[in-house]
Amino acid sequence: MNRPLVWVAVGLALGGYLAAVGLLPGLAAPIALWFVGLLLTLFPVRLGGKRLVSVLLCFLGAGALLWNARYAGPPGDALSRYSTAHPDTRFTLEGRVRRADLVLPGERRVQFLLDVDRVITDGKALALDGGVIVRGGEGGTPLYAGQRVRVAGTLRHVLGPVNPGIQDVEDYLRRHGIHSVLRLREQEAVEFIGSAPWWSPFYCASRLRQVEANRLVEALPESVFPFVLTVWLGDRSGVSREEYQRFVESGTAHILAVSGVHAGIVFLALSFLLRLVTNRRKLRTALTMAGVLLFALVAGARITSMRAGTMIAMYLIAELFDREPDAPTALSVSAVIFMLLNPAVLIDHGFLLSFASVASILIFADPIQAYLSRLPSFLTRLLAPTLAVQALPLPLAVHFFHVLPLAAPFANLLVLPLLTITLGLCLFTTIAALVFPGVAVLFGHALVPVVFLIRTIVEAVAGTGFAHLRVTSPTALAMACYWAGIACLWAAGRRFHRRMWTVAGLASFVLVVVCWRPWRPEPEVTFLDVGHGDAAVIRTPAGATALIDGGDANPYVDMGERVVAPFLWTHHIAHLDCVILSHPDRDHIGGLFYVVSHFSVGEVLLTPGLDAHQAQHSLITECAKRNIPVRHLHAGETVSLGDASLDVLHPPVGWPEGDDVNDHSIVIRLRWPGPAVLFTGDVEAAAESAVRQRDCAAPVLKVPHHGSRTSSSPDFVAAVAPRHAIVSTGGHYGRECVNDAVLDRYTDEGAVLWRTDELGGVTLSLEEDGAAFLSAARATRGYLTQSDLAYAVRTLVLGSHVPAAAAP
Repeated sequence: MNRPLVWVAVGLALGGYLAAVGLLPGLAAPIALWFVGLLLTLFPVRLGGKRLVSVLLCFLGAGALLWNARYAGPPGDALSRYSTAHPDTRFTLEGRVRRADLVLPGERRVQFLLDVDRVITDGKALALDGGVIVRGGEGGTPLYAGQRVRVAGTLRHVLGPVNPGIQDVEDYLRRHGIHSVLRLREQEAVEFIGSAPWWSPFYCASRLRQVEANRLVEALPESVFPFVLTVWLGDRSGVSREEYQRFVESGTAHILAVSGVHAGIVFLALSFLLRLVTNRRKLRTALTMAGVLLFALVAGARITSMRAGTMIAMYLIAELFDREPDAPTALSVSAVIFMLLNPAVLIDHGFLLSFASVASILIFADPIQAYLSRLPSFLTRLLAPTLAVQALPLPLAVHFFHVLPLAAPFANLLVLPLLTITLGLCLFTTIAALVFPGVAVLFGHALVPVVFLIRTIVEAVAGTGFAHLRVTSPTALAMACYWAGIACLWAAGRRFHRRMWTVAGLASFVLVVVCWRPWRPEPEVTFLDVGHGDAAVIRTPAGATALIDGGDANPYVDMGERVVAPFLWTHHIAHLDCVILSHPDRDHIGGLFYVVSHFSVGEVLLTPGLDAHQAQHSLITECAKRNIPVRHLHAGETVSLGDASLDVLHPPVGWPEGDDVNDHSIVIRLRWPGPAVLFTGDVEAAAESAVRQRDCAAPVLKVPHHGSRTSSSPDFVAAVAPRHAIVSTGGHYGRECVNDAVLDRYTDEGAVLWRTDELGGVTLSLEEDGAAFLSAARATRGYLTQSDLAYAVRTLVLGSHVPAAAAP
């Protein structure tokens, strides 16, 4: 391939990714790769007439060096490291607003990103840089990028749940340099201390975005305003979880983010319209570039939209110099620029989907249009981009959303043209609202039938049983095979050894199915970070799986949907041999409703005597609808999990029924080739006394009742004698706060404490030689914590060949 910049981009990306996953750490290995590549330029290995090996190795090493240099050093930033060393200290922060949420009528809460450069504490002013997300307080006054403000409060460094293998809000924020959160109290406000530079494009864009929102509130009917706010200004706050899920299941979720799809639609629409207006190619190109970049600015200069606009501009710029646009080269240049500015784009979901969408349009739209040349012209112009945009992002979308949208081509064929009309009407509505508000209402009401059609189509497709499949994440090898198949079909379409490339493409797609799941899943026990609540996943060496509790569910967040299900899908678990509910408190049962409705479940195991409890009764009813067997457990029973088993230690037969739901909690001990693990639900003193009558020793303990003072009596702790104690908690924001005296009780017993509110999800992994290790998600990612990182990254629990019923 006579496109050296493509191989430069591939080398940088691959090197950065290998460094990100820890396969090319430090400086020595990347420099060695770079040096070998340099030597090969003197003694070239020629492939297809090009020195591809030397180029790839040079930039593979350069990409790894770039990543390691950018993320070397201590975790976090100067501000987060200082505030971690001074917990519970009140800080006054000064800095410039990086980005702020829109302020809509009736909203009083504020949220914005702040780049801090000055800190005042104990009467001293310190020059500390850091990124902070500010939440809460009383809003009402919009903030704009670049404004200088002052806020005060205590800093925390837990930005959201963090669990192995899945990405959440904390991961997104830290990739963008935000390492602390400051929560304003209701009476606290943001103090303005300096204006933004008037010439700043980001300041102008944020002001324009707020003005647009204010005018659109007046011009748009209430029924379409949330949707328009989403697809035009990139604010998804008005879209409910249920509606968003329907877009995911229909394969049209990409229209709810102002990114590559929107920029691609604007690019194709402008290209088509300008051909009708003028024959001057350079003028058309310049106007198209200006239109795409203007759209990105009008949409608020969001990172995703600016990236997409930049990619298209790089593609079009060749025409200004009388050269044929070359999509692979333009995309490679864009990718190199983005990676140099921020290597973390390599693992950023939004960037990957946006880049893949734009790449699909630029690479495949013309070949598909040529292939469909026998159809009417207007139909080919409609079908080509609709089919093209789905080619490259598909495995990424499946990996991130865990849905295989079988009806996506059909749904997008109908939705994308309607989105084009929607964006056009949004543009006319915005312009009219700024100049002629009365006319804007006409365009605003014209959006009603269009948005109604989009929602109707999405709901109809998502509601069809065969339109989508819930699937586990594909492996990296499966995704590589898919893209190899796409590349082979693209080569076949260029009439170059068509039969050979077609056969190779079909073989690659077969390999996708073969390699979809890992051939040998890792045996492990993971205590998930679900805030205040419990959820633990067991996978044995033979592949048997169990879930114990499912976290909380409330009107704002369902931990079954947000954490438990994504963790299972990401770790290639589509079937659970058993689901165990320790007891029916909301922070244990809440997430299980989502799990039993989206996974294959062998049986659900419940505590006896509580079937009249409303939540447990509802779960039994849900299981009956789905033909899932339900049974109750008593002390002395054993639940088989293939090469492992769960011994039930509580409650015994005849345990008195009463109002104390916590003491009805099921207590079970996992016996498997690794160290025994004791799960205790929320048992309190009375139940702990009963458990102590049996052999309950275990090296690993899930601390009862989130570490609160009602549990973990001294005699119980002594009877279990844990070496490692996992506290599943929301910290001080939990309903039952972690009690310091209880924690001291465990440390006095010699146990190492693992708190999910500080360390994220905690995983007990079993190696082939029988050694067992504990690791924590937040520390493994290199995030700043207040716990001992030496323990939190990887701690040996027991040596090899531990007996199944091992005691400490």
